[in-house]
Amino acid sequence: NKETSILQIAKTFYHKDIFWPYIFQANNIDDNILNLESGTILNIPKVNKELLDTTNSVNITNVRSLGDSLLEEVNQKRKKELEDSLKGW
Repeated sequence: NKETSILQIAKTFYHKDIFWPYIFQANNIDDNILNLESGTILNIPKVNKELLDTTNSVNITNVRSLGDSLLEEVNQKRKKELEDSLKGW
């Protein structure tokens, strides 16, 4: 059961792991972004080359902001699931 991370995949396709949010958004990834099971099929979106320019600080700021937003959504979902599971206790 070999696992890989979305960070590794982003680095493979976009040459930098910081661009993982583009892959996350293009796929129905639940909340396990760090460890994807072997055999998981992902859509790797074509991203405008200009958006992948790491010398442009605006690109870095934007992708970090997007990543933070996506992680916040994941955390809120996990929190709600935990709260729901504890209601019966």
